[in-house]
Amino acid sequence: MKIITRSFMFALLLLFCSTLIAQSAEPVDAVPEAIQAWIEGWNSKTMSTAEKGLASDFTIKDVPQEYVRMVLQRVFPQASPQILACRVKNIKKLGKGANYAITLVMDTRMTECDFELNSEGKITSTDFFPGLMQGEGSKRNTALRTSAEQNFTTDNGLILLEAELDGEKGLFILDSGAPVMVLNTRHSGKNQAQGLTMARGIGGNVKSISTRKVEKFAWSGGVYRDFEAIAMDLGHLEQVLSSQVLGLISQAEMEPFETYLIPKARHSSSFEPAAHLPVFKIKIGKQNLKMALDTGAQSNLIDLSLQKKFSKELTDTSTDTILGADNNPASVSTGKIPTCKFGKLEYAEMLYAFSDISHLTSLTGSEFDGLLGYPFLVQYPVSINYRKKTISVY
Repeated sequence: MKIITRSFMFALLLLFCSTLIAQSAEPVDAVPEAIQAWIEGWNSKTMSTAEKGLASDFTIKDVPQEYVRMVLQRVFPQASPQILACRVKNIKKLGKGANYAITLVMDTRMTECDFELNSEGKITSTDFFPGLMQGEGSKRNTALRTSAEQNFTTDNGLILLEAELDGEKGLFILDSGAPVMVLNTRHSGKNQAQGLTMARGIGGNVKSISTRKVEKFAWSGGVYRDFEAIAMDLGHLEQVLSSQVLGLISQAEMEPFETYLIPKARHSSSFEPAAHLPVFKIKIGKQNLKMALDTGAQSNLIDLSLQKKFSKELTDTSTDTILGADNNPASVSTGKIPTCKFGKLEYAEMLYAFSDISHLTSLTGSEFDGLLGYPFLVQYPVSINYRKKTISVY
């Protein structure tokens, strides 16, 4: 069974919302009608819908009262991003009115904002617009690293990596198609889920989803503390995986970094150090050779004594000039050898120069048959681990 990943993952958030109400979810305060009207107007880009919930004295910070309606009429037709769901985080009484702290789940991130309502339940002010400018990934990362490396595995086409959620270590799916972190409600953790009201007009008979308070989330990219994440049942994914998953690591966590996914090496080989040069076994043409890898070499070089062994395989033979051991120009024979195999990995035809390398073997105190340079390195990504004495090709 195959799973479609990336944006499919977050699409599940909407598709499953109609049946997803976490059993552990606590009752939540209803989102006031005026705030729902604001959100509905925002999603439909319709100022007249939002205006139903506004008080006559509605204000925007630093905007003169006489220009408030004009500003809203310009902003709402360009409204973005969409608001998928919301939740009343807390309510503070203000005289005859109240301040509602609202958690908003958008199609690109989660954020929070305040709405002040009067005694009639109408909105008198909000910091909704500054809230839109807040980033999700780097905002709550208390130990953001400049660079990070992390091993990962794959299972049925999904990328799995280890992270720690509130003291519990487990596997997460790396999913850039999810805009915010998603936790698996099958592994409840110590904080209860909080119900979330779906925004009107987002689709179908969608009822509610949930969020979960996270005290600490740690992975190679950093440490995140005291934030809310979407919570939903990811059992449909676990059914096709050989492991349990605690959740999805999203675009928000990846945003501070350039993400470079390096798959499992296609071939790895140990090498013997010849002074500063790594020497490893490789098959060039029909010959099994010991070659040194030189990232500063512009061309491949094979010892002159082996040229006759390649005479029946060489094509496009010619002569060229290289700098000799004494830094003086030296004429060498060149030719293309059609095959090269590193393990089972095949390389395209490469050009080789034939020259005496006895000065190199004497200098390093090791015997090898030549140098592999740029023509070899350019065909596949290569890593050299001098401490483990391995060369890997990806």
